[in-house]
Amino acid sequence: MDRIRFASVRDVYDSFRTAAADIGVPPTDELPLDFLKRLLAERQPLAAMSFLAYVLPRRECVWWAAQAIRHFEGNDIDPRDDDGLNAAEAWVREPSEARRKAALRLLKDSPTIRSGNFCARAAAWSGGSITLDDQGGPAEPHMTASFARQALLKSLIAKPAKLQRDLMVQAAEAGARFAAGEPLAFKVN
Repeated sequence: MDRIRFASVRDVYDSFRTAAADIGVPPTDELPLDFLKRLLAERQPLAAMSFLAYVLPRRECVWWAAQAIRHFEGNDIDPRDDDGLNAAEAWVREPSEARRKAALRLLKDSPTIRSGNFCARAAAWSGGSITLDDQGGPAEPHMTASFARQALLKSLIAKPAKLQRDLMVQAAEAGARFAAGEPLAFKVN
C-alpha cells in the first residue's frame, strides 16, 4: 500500500499554495506515482524531489528529508552533532506536541542556517502554533513540505553540480519507492 494521500497531481497543487512554484512543473490529472516516474524518466530530479515533499504525509516527509540529508552528507555528519536532524527524527519517532515544541525550542535557541535546522522547522511547523507561546497562529499546510525541501537544497548547495544532480536523483528515487510503500533506502547510482 502506498503512502500517498492524494488522488491526482492536481489535488496536490490545489492543497498547497506554494506547490506550483516549488515543483516548477504544471499540474496534471496523473496519479502521483505516475507523475513521479515521469519526472524521473524526464531527468527532472529537482521537480521530483520537490513533489515528494508535498505528496508525502508530513511525518513521512520529514523522515525522508532527514534521511536524505544524512545520505547526502555521508561521513561528513556526526549524527550526535546535528541537533536539528535529531529533533526532526525524534518528532518522527514520536509525533507528539512535546516533540514538536522541542523542535521549536531548538530553533529559538539555535537559529543557525543548517540543513538540520530546516528539517527541524519542517517538523516544528507540521501543525499547531508556529511559536512556543502559542501566540503565533497555526502552521500553514505547506510549511512542512516547503521546509523539508529547503533542508534538502541547503544540504546540497555546497556540493559540485554533478554530485548535486546525482544526489537529487538518489533522493527522488528513494522517495518514490518510499511513497509507493517500500522501506526507505538510498541506492548509489
